[in-house]
Amino acid sequence: MTSVPLHQQITEYFKIHQLVPQMTGVNIQFIVIELGQLFRTISGDTIQTLKVADTTGSVTLSLRSPDLIEAFQPGDIIKLKNGYTNVHRGSLTLSCGRNGECLRIGEFFMGYTETPNMSEYNAQYAANERARKGSPPEEGEVSSGDPRRNSVNRGGFPGSKRPQGFNSNSGGAGPPPKRPDISHPNRGRP
Repeated sequence: MTSVPLHQQITEYFKIHQLVPQMTGVNIQFIVIELGQLFRTISGDTIQTLKVADTTGSVTLSLRSPDLIEAFQPGDIIKLKNGYTNVHRGSLTLSCGRNGECLRIGEFFMGYTETPNMSEYNAQYAANERARKGSPPEEGEVSSGDPRRNSVNRGGFPGSKRPQGFNSNSGGAGPPPKRPDISHPNRGRP
């Protein structure tokens, strides 16, 4: 079986401004604008981030493969095959996963723009990611998917819907007032 060169296999490319969370099979071409952080994960993997752009915007690219880390420099033109997108800390990230392929196809001669930056923090992406992972919303943020979180809870009741008889003198702080002891005819009997 012979392999077809990468540039002949791909018939459709995405543009950076078309990227949204949870995409798979992303084929895209871009230029490296700047090198980002190089860091280790808890599992010991090394990840290199790069800021990349095309004529429609920019995004953060995350590389996990040891072969690709530090392989690219600013000005390199890269073709990514079978990449994917995800959200990390509220920011859209493009990744070249285990099944992805990054190939340097040139340098310097590619028009690009850095705006819009698709990797800027997006509160909606962050909320969707927390909901997907089952995490609570950040402080001060309202989750639109759970009606129980649409108001500040104090004393176990939504702020404006406290039941009658709630001790308003306590201001919502401290335990609720004690109920008078109600004797029950079956209490204490086997």
